[in-house]
Amino acid sequence: MNNFIEITISDSENKALIPIRKICSIVCNADNTCFIETGCDSSGVSSGICTVETYDEIKQQLKQLSSSKKKVISNLNKKLKSVNWE
Repeated sequence: MNNFIEITISDSENKALIPIRKICSIVCNADNTCFIETGCDSSGVSSGICTVETYDEIKQQLKQLSSSKKKVISNLNKKLKSVNWE
């Protein structure tokens, strides 16, 4: 599940996987929980999910995804360099 983060929905305490491509912004609320904005309607009203996770917890998940993608790309580059293309 490389392109998703796992969150807990604050209203129901249910777990959900959110595709990172749908995340428009992440807003830290006064109680340190987050609102993950996933879009806006034609009048500019945003939609999204309120989470139990803190801003830092979500940020850490996104960093881990980024780090793992960098490792995959690095490994692919190493393999490509080792191939004799002649």
